[in-house]
Amino acid sequence: MESILEQSKKTWTGRVVKLTDVHGVKRDALICQVWNVDDEGNPTYINVVTVSTDENANDQYGRQIDRTYTSVGQKSDLNTAGRYFELV
Repeated sequence: MESILEQSKKTWTGRVVKLTDVHGVKRDALICQVWNVDDEGNPTYINVVTVSTDENANDQYGRQIDRTYTSVGQKSDLNTAGRYFELV
């Protein structure tokens, strides 16, 4: 039988969350890894990818992605001004 974490990885990987960066700017992000979950199976720490905010960061596929945000905590778990995510 799969653990809650393994089930949650399947459920949440690929979903969109609202990321708040260190400057307080909110933007959409895509979950690419779930590291920890709460008792209900909701992610508490994740890795995400975002679309680059640099308008010059383009390649043949379009705007490049940014993998800067790793081990991002859920807002409800943190007392921080930025660098957290919220479930949508």
